[in-house]
Amino acid sequence: ASLMASGIVGEPQEVTCPICLELLTEPLSLDCGHSFCQACITANNMVSMNDQDEDRRCPVCRISYEPGNLQPNRHVANIVQRLREVKLSPEVEQERNLCLRHGEKLMLFCEEDREVICWLCARSQEHHGHHTFLMEEVAQDYQKKLQEALEKLREKQLEAEELEVTVRADIAAWKDQIQRERQNVKAVFQKLKKNLKYEEVKELQKLKGKEKVGLRNLADSEHVLIQQSQLVRNLISDVEHRLKGSTMEMLQDVNNIMKRSENLTLKKPRTLPKGQRRMCSALDLTDVQRVYNGLTDVQRYWVDEGSHLRCGASFAGTKKQDAAAAAMASGILMNIQEEVTCPICLELLTEPLSLDCGHTFCQACITANNKESIIGQEGKRSCPVCRVSFEPGNLRPNRHVANIVQRLREVKVSPEVEQERNLCAHHGEKLQIFCEQDGKVICWLCERSQEHRGHNTFLMEDIAPEYQKKLQSCLQRLKGKKQEAEDLEIKVREEMSTWKIQIENEIQNVQGKFTQLRQILDSEEMKELRKLKDELGVILKELAESENDLVQEKLLVSNLISDVERHLQGSTMELLQDVNVIIKRSETLALKKPKSFPKEQRRVFRVPDLRQTLHVFNELTDVQRYWVQVTLNSPKSENVVISPDQRQVRYASSDQCYNAYWNDNYEDFGVLGSPVITSGRHYWEVDVSKKSAWILGVCGEKREDIMKLPSKLGNCGNGNCQNVYSRYQPKNGYWVIGLKHYCVYNAFDASSFSDPVILPLSLSVSLHRVGVFLDYEAHTVLFLNVTNHGFPICQFSSCSFPQNIVPYFNPMNCGVPMTLCSPSC
Repeated sequence: ASLMASGIVGEPQEVTCPICLELLTEPLSLDCGHSFCQACITANNMVSMNDQDEDRRCPVCRISYEPGNLQPNRHVANIVQRLREVKLSPEVEQERNLCLRHGEKLMLFCEEDREVICWLCARSQEHHGHHTFLMEEVAQDYQKKLQEALEKLREKQLEAEELEVTVRADIAAWKDQIQRERQNVKAVFQKLKKNLKYEEVKELQKLKGKEKVGLRNLADSEHVLIQQSQLVRNLISDVEHRLKGSTMEMLQDVNNIMKRSENLTLKKPRTLPKGQRRMCSALDLTDVQRVYNGLTDVQRYWVDEGSHLRCGASFAGTKKQDAAAAAMASGILMNIQEEVTCPICLELLTEPLSLDCGHTFCQACITANNKESIIGQEGKRSCPVCRVSFEPGNLRPNRHVANIVQRLREVKVSPEVEQERNLCAHHGEKLQIFCEQDGKVICWLCERSQEHRGHNTFLMEDIAPEYQKKLQSCLQRLKGKKQEAEDLEIKVREEMSTWKIQIENEIQNVQGKFTQLRQILDSEEMKELRKLKDELGVILKELAESENDLVQEKLLVSNLISDVERHLQGSTMELLQDVNVIIKRSETLALKKPKSFPKEQRRVFRVPDLRQTLHVFNELTDVQRYWVQVTLNSPKSENVVISPDQRQVRYASSDQCYNAYWNDNYEDFGVLGSPVITSGRHYWEVDVSKKSAWILGVCGEKREDIMKLPSKLGNCGNGNCQNVYSRYQPKNGYWVIGLKHYCVYNAFDASSFSDPVILPLSLSVSLHRVGVFLDYEAHTVLFLNVTNHGFPICQFSSCSFPQNIVPYFNPMNCGVPMTLCSPSC
C-alpha cells in the first residue's frame, strides 16, 4: 500500500509541463489537448512572434493555435494541488534526517565540503582535518550568504527583464524603421503605378479572402473528423474492454454501448466546389498525469484473487502500517475520481468533452443538455455548472482525462470490494440474471419486482454467447467506421493539400503578372526591397536569438531564486544541504548582453522616369488581347518536320552541313500557318530560343514561290547570299524579320530605289520570344520583343495586304525548333 501511494506521487508525466519539465503551474490547455505552464507557453508565444512566425504552434505536436484559445484546466490544477498535499509517513520523513552510510543523525556541517554530515562522517578519513560545526552554529552565517545571493539574483532578474524590454523595443524600432524605408521606396514608384498597385491589391485581397474561406471550411471539416475518429476509438475501446472482461462486465448496460455504436454516423466533410477559384478548453493535467503514472505503477503489485498486495523489503512493516498507507492511497484515488466524474450523470466521464469555461462532461450528457437548452431557452447554451455560455462547435475532446478514466476503470479493487460489485445494490443478492429489455444484470429479487415484471430474463451464462457475438459484430462495424473515418480524414487532408497547391499556383500566377509589371517599371525596386527585407531578417533573427537567450536566462534566474527561497524557508538541514552548489550557481551566473545594431537612416533608392516603359508594357498587354491559336500546315520540303500537335517546326536534314545559302539550288524551308486572315486584329508568339537562323512573319496565302522570284543581287555561288534575303520583300508578299549567324537580326523592306533594303535591327536584349501583331484594317504588322517586356522590334506600316494573309515560319538550316507559344506559357 505504501508503494501504491508512492507510485501515485511519482513520475507525473501527464501533469508535467513539456517545456520546463516541472509540475504544471497555472496550467493552460491548447486546442490540441496539450497543457503547459502559463509562463512557459507565454514565453514560447513571444519567441514565435519575434521569429516572424505568424502561426503559433504547439511545442509538442506542432498543431497551430490561436493565443486567445488558451484555456485554464481547473481539473488538473485541482489534482496537482491534491497530490502536492500528499505527505510521506513519519518513518520515511525521519529517514531523510539520517546519514545514508552510518544511520546516525545529520547534525554537523563540513565547511570544506559544505555538506551536512553525521558525527561518524566527521571522524572518517574523508573529512579528516576539515572544519566541522554544529548546523545551528553556521546556519545564521549561511542564511546571510543565501540572502545576499538572493538579492543579487533578484537584481539580475530585474536586469534580465530590463534587457528583455530593451530588446523588444529594439525589435519594434527596427521594424518601424525598415517599414518607413520600405514606404519611402514604394512612394518613389507609387506615382508611376497607381493603377497597377490598385489592381494588384484588389486581386490579392480577392485571392486571400477566398483562400481564407476555403481553408477555414477544410480546417473545420478536419476538426470534425478528428473528433469523430476519437469517438470511434473510444467506443472500440469500450467494446473491447467488455469482451475481455467478466460476463457481468460484458452484459452490464450492454444495450447502451450497442445503441451508441448503432446510432453512430460519421459526418461527411464539407468539400469545396471544383470550379471554385482559390485565390485563392481543455483540463489542466499536471496532477492528472502524476496519478495516471501512479496507477500504472501500482497495478504491477496486484496478484491473483486471495493474495495480498506485495511490497518490497524496504517498505515492509506491520499490517497496521499497510492499512494506514492503503487508506491514504484510497483517499487520494477517491479525490482523483471526483475530478473525473461527470457533473450531470455523476458517473466516470465517458468520451469527455471540455467547454471553454474548463468544465468537462460526458459527450452524451452535454449533447442531451444542449438539446434541452435549445428547446427551453431559445437556443442559448450555458455550462450546467457555472452557467457560462458556450458555442457547441467549441466542444473539445479531452484526451488526457479520457486516458486517466480508462486507467481508473482498469484498476482492480480488493476481493472484498470485488465481491460487493457482484451484489445487487438494492437487495444484496448476487447479480446472476440478465434483463434483455433494460440490458442490465440483476438479481433474482429484481426479476420479481414491479420494475422488471414481464421482461425477458436469462441466466448470464446462457445469454452471454449471444451478446458476445453481438458485441463482436458491433466491434467489426465500429472498426469499419474507424477505417471510414480515417479514410475521410486522409481525404480531407489531401484536399487541403490540393487546395493549398491550387491557391499557391493562383497566387504565383497573379504575383507573376504583377512582378513582370514591376520589373518593367524598375528592377531596382525589387532589389532595394529585397535588400531591406534581408537586412531586417538578419537583424530580427539576431535580436530574436538575444531575446530567447534572455527568456531562458530569466527562467534560470527565477529557478535559482526559487531554490534559494526554498533553502531559506526550510529547516536548518535543508538550508545547509548542498548550499555550496546553490551559492556557486548564483555567483557564476552571468547574463549574456544582447547584440546591438546601428540605427542610422539609409539612403533610399531613387528610380528614373519609367513612363515610356509602362507605355510599352501597356501596349503589349493590349495586343495580347487579340491572341489566336496558330497551327502549322504541312511543309513542302522533305527536310522540314512538323510536330504532331502542329505547333513546332524544325530542320531535320541528315546532311547537317548543308547550307541553304551557298548554292544556286536554294531550298525553301518555309511553312505556312493557319488560320487564314482576311480581317481584324491577330496576335501570336513564337519561341526562337537557341536558334542560329530563322525567318518569321506573315505572307500572302497565294504568294509566289520564293525560288521563282527574281534576284537583282546575282547568285549565291560566290559567297554573296544576300540575294536570298532580298526576295523576302513586301512587294513579293512577305512581311518578315529574321536572324542569321546567331546574332545578326534583319528586316526586309522595299526601297524606292532599284535595290531592296535589308534593315539591320539593333536589340539590347536578344530575341527568345517574338510577338507578331497584325492589324488587317490598319495595314500594319508589328514585331515585339516579349523577352524584353514587349519592346517593339520592327513595324511595317501602310502594307498592301492581299485578300488572304497567313503566318509564315522558316526554321532555315538550324536543327533547333521554332515553337508556337500558348497564352499560359
